[in-house]
Amino acid sequence: MFGDLGSMMGTVALISAVAVIATGLYMLIKSVSLKLAVAEAGNMVNSAVLQLQSWGTKDKLRYKTWFGKYTVIRKTSVEDVYLKIAVALSQNIKFHQTNGNYYAYTYPGGPLEIWLGKDYYSAPLVGANSKAGTIIHELSHEVSNTSDTVYGIVGAKSLAVTAPNNAINNADNYEFFAEGVQ
Repeated sequence: MFGDLGSMMGTVALISAVAVIATGLYMLIKSVSLKLAVAEAGNMVNSAVLQLQSWGTKDKLRYKTWFGKYTVIRKTSVEDVYLKIAVALSQNIKFHQTNGNYYAYTYPGGPLEIWLGKDYYSAPLVGANSKAGTIIHELSHEVSNTSDTVYGIVGAKSLAVTAPNNAINNADNYEFFAEGVQ
């Protein structure tokens, strides 16, 4: 009788140990994934700044796609946002996990904090609507108080054509330009 109880207690202890190890491994994977996303966001921002500074034919077309008509002041404003994001990426950003059905949100003007939702965790690391792009999007709110006038590729492209002054203040436009979306 006690042998069965001892065996059962051993099994429960083993299951508990496996659960603790699995939880720790899960948290480690999320932490590494987040660090990779921050690093990729840095790479993407650096690439965006280089494109704005080199200003070749393709760079001009991409700028027009996401930010609309060109003026020196507008281009400088866009570049300034990316430079501020680059500085923010070098600082300590506090990330929070939520259970919401969205990518992320932040409260501009406070400490560098980003709340990540379920959509963030299912996003690819890079590419359109990526983890790295989401971080860029949220940091544009933090460092330049950008808005969410429209969401999505179609809406952001349309905004650049119909309301370019709004496009240079829309977080998704910064995200998609940095992600290299065509």
